Parts: sequence; structure tokens; C-alpha cells
Amino acid sequence: FYSDNGGFKISDDDVRYMRTCKVVVSTCAFGGGDDLYQPIGMVNSSIGKVCYVAFWDAVTLSTQEAEGKLTGDNEMIGRWRIIVVKNLPFVDQRLNGKIPKMLTHRLFPEASYSIWVDSKYQFRRDPIGVLEALLWRTNSTFAISEHGARTNIYDEGKAIVQKHKATPEEVEVQLTQYRQDGMPDEKRLHGLKELWLKLLSL
Repeated sequence: FYSDNGGFKISDDDVRYMRTCKVVVSTCAFGGGDDLYQPIGMVNSSIGKVCYVAFWDAVTLSTQEAEGKLTGDNEMIGRWRIIVVKNLPFVDQRLNGKIPKMLTHRLFPEASYSIWVDSKYQFRRDPIGVLEALLWRTNSTFAISEHGARTNIYDEGKAIVQKHKATPEEVEVQLTQYRQDGMPDEKRLHGLKELWLKLLSL
């Protein structure tokens, strides 16, 4: 991905497939992860124009196979192309999940647009319609959904501590920086459950 020693290894066949994608809807599940929900709501004219790609590791693949979700010769489960990633660089699966979420432009170098869907969610919209409504009509390059549970970053900080994802001291350092940067209490929190991007060449 970055280098021969960088981790996040993808097979040559999968790399070739990813290079064919012009519009991509992607998700990931590592370490056993979540169930794979089939997308719904696409119109006939979008079928064939959009790649649906799920990044898994070997653990998730085994877990899903044990539940009867098997890939065929085309590596598909329903509309999703399953791409099994080897040599994940991080022990923390949340960090591994940041790679396909935030570096879509590196993974799909020929794609013009991408839509990220959290693995806990089912994508229920027509992808081309989403791009039309959120990017093309407004001449935007980026759109993001609001957080489903909390309304501001300071409430999110409290939730992170309650879920033991970080220590109170670690969270307070970050929140103090937000306050110094002038982030208001009423600033809306966005959750990256769904992310729409126009991919820019770097």
C-alpha cells in the first residue's frame, strides 16, 4: 500500500478490480467485525456504475463463512466485492479501519467519487442520487452525516471516557485544545457513519 513493508496487503486481482471503479461505496470489518448488510434503494441505471467493496481480514472472513456467508468465484457476497486484507498494520482494529475510510483516494486511484458506510449500517439509497443531491447540486466536494447519538464534541468526550476508550486525562487534553481553538459548545458533531467525497488526485 505505502511500501513493501507498510502492511495492508491486497491481492493483485483485487487491486486490478479496484482500479476499474469510478464510483465506489465501501465499508470494512476487521477482527470478526459486524454483519454485512446488503445495500438497497439503488435504481437500475446505477447498477453496473457503482462498485460496492467490503474490506475484511481473515478473521472476519472465517466468522462470516461460519455463518453461511460465502464468497463465490467472483469474490462477491450479494452486491459486495469482498477484499481480504493481509498484514494489517495496527493491533487496534479501529485504527486499521481508518485506512479504507480516510485513504479511499489511495485505494481507488481511478475513482472520482466515494461513499463510506459504517459496517453497522445498511446503505439504503441510490449512490448516484446521493452524489447528485449532496455534491453535484451544491458544487461540493465533501458531505458527512451528523452523529446519531450526540450533538457536540464535548458530549462525545464524556462518552469516550464512559466507554473506556481513553482516559479522562487524555480526553481532557483534546477538549482543552478544542476550547482554545474556539470550538463552541453547540458545534454539531459529525460521526463519519456515512461520508461522501469527490476524490481528488494527489
